[in-house]
Amino acid sequence: SPRQREFARRMIDAGANLVVGSHPHVTQGADMYRGVPIVYSLGNFVFNGFDTEATTTGWLLEASLSRRGVERWRIRVVRLDADGSPRPDADARAPCGKRGDVQVQQCQGE
Repeated sequence: SPRQREFARRMIDAGANLVVGSHPHVTQGADMYRGVPIVYSLGNFVFNGFDTEATTTGWLLEASLSRRGVERWRIRVVRLDADGSPRPDADARAPCGKRGDVQVQQCQGE
């Protein structure tokens, strides 16, 4: 939402090197602002009781950090099984980026 986008950007303007959200039980995309990654929601990771594709998909965030901030980052997609346990989806594309990127890239999992 515009409110989330504004809040994330204000956090970066205040000095954050990475902004990561969670809670709504669904993934919500990623963005870059001033070269800093924003992940709006990682979705569910270990959670049962949901049965839609949106609520049984989660993201793992992998980030390489240095004193300068985030050097590179990528998201790995997981699918939750009937017990709510995550299983990697190596074929899924997900957001990723590196220092100096002005846009989020789409990378394939491994």
